Amino acid sequence: MPRTLFRWLNRAKFAPFADLPGPEPTWPLGNAAAFGRGWPWERCADWARDHGGLVRIFLGSSPALVVSDPALIGEILVERWTEFHKDAPCAALVPVITRESLFISNLPAWKAARENHPLRQIPAEPWHAALLEPLRATLGELGRGWVERSAAGPLELFDQTQRMTFAAFARAFWGRAVPDTHYDWFQTLARTGSWRMELPDWWNRLNWFSPRFRRARTAWYDTYQQYVREARARTGPADSVTQADSTAVTPTGPGRGTQAIDPLVGETPCDLLHVTLAHGSPLADAQLAEALATNYFGGVFSCSSALNTALWQLANAPGELARLRAALDRDLPRDQPWTIAALTRCEPLDHVIREALRIAPPVPMYFRSSPSDRETTLGGHRLPPGTNLFVMQWYAHREDRFWEDPHVFRPSRWENGFANQHPYGSPHFFPFGRGPRACVGGDFALFHLRLALAVLVSAFDCVFTPDSRPVTEFFFGVMMPRGLRARWTPRPA
Repeated sequence: MPRTLFRWLNRAKFAPFADLPGPEPTWPLGNAAAFGRGWPWERCADWARDHGGLVRIFLGSSPALVVSDPALIGEILVERWTEFHKDAPCAALVPVITRESLFISNLPAWKAARENHPLRQIPAEPWHAALLEPLRATLGELGRGWVERSAAGPLELFDQTQRMTFAAFARAFWGRAVPDTHYDWFQTLARTGSWRMELPDWWNRLNWFSPRFRRARTAWYDTYQQYVREARARTGPADSVTQADSTAVTPTGPGRGTQAIDPLVGETPCDLLHVTLAHGSPLADAQLAEALATNYFGGVFSCSSALNTALWQLANAPGELARLRAALDRDLPRDQPWTIAALTRCEPLDHVIREALRIAPPVPMYFRSSPSDRETTLGGHRLPPGTNLFVMQWYAHREDRFWEDPHVFRPSRWENGFANQHPYGSPHFFPFGRGPRACVGGDFALFHLRLALAVLVSAFDCVFTPDSRPVTEFFFGVMMPRGLRARWTPRPA
């Protein structure tokens, strides 16, 4: 009876999807009740296995499609990306981040935001090369702090990796260590955004925010605008970035010289803010501050998630850990300076990170919507205006028809040219997305993950408590493996 009643009450909405397979919806929740029996990406993966690559579901009376077929995902994210725009959770994230932000804007505003974003304006490798040793020192210092604190008891790993990533981002973006108040503001904004993602759009459009959130948001953006003003005042016409492994990169702005600068030290620090200004940015102070500050929301939680997964999986695969350490000792000796070339070409390190991102992608699913002003088609099926699409990255990374033993952590699967055959953004492996809207910070995230994992694995021993088990949480659109507690000690020389 509930199934019949649902179909009758929603017959007009059901009709366009009558030719698509899917779980039978029941009155009054449709298929939404199934999400109470597991995480949304796990439930959607079950439906993909049961019904195929394009599955019809109903959340209450609202239809949506679960898309797991790689070719259809390619249409949505690559070939026809201009048709399928971002809708949810955009209303939830304003004004945690602004409507013009690269992460939630759509064409035409998105195009300008992407083209002018600092991470697109400068050459990534020379910047990473200049940052490598200063960030290595920062990460090592933070790791030694873990050793001191864990002497009194095991530490919750995710809390530590979040703070470590936040501190590394501060050094890389602004060229300075920031007070704990900045981290508190960041968490307040993120908690508000995450909470709003669980609310209906009609509530979010009321734009109600607590006084604490408003104070944190004002302080967050005002502080970074002040950093921009200070940097603009000190950035001279001869600023540039030193490429640590080769030659200096000449800024592209008019009238810029080629004088080298020291990374993160000296008169002209080599952080993203100063390098962007040296190259010439068309962004006003408030726009540049927002572009840099929003990178925290795009990267801190997801990088922390991937780092936690890698450390946990390595702890449970001692052979893989020993193999990685042998490669790090050979390619990146602890008593010598590191180079970006050596960091990048260390294949066991690269393969561990790829496998961590594959087996537990920090962002397990993406959301898109069909055009709101017209019908369109997907896979030969007619879509009414504004149809919501759940793009299943989690399923693609674990589809057993493509991956051998997909639930097993096996970095060696990426050997013998497999990594080159299936790069980031390929049909079955896209932890940073696919197509033009792939993560603008993907290159920096990989640099940070390589460096952080190399520092932690080569310099420290991590021993998890016997009761440690990854407990999944979903926060700000990111899957967080919590529940992992560990003690840290220096690794013998």
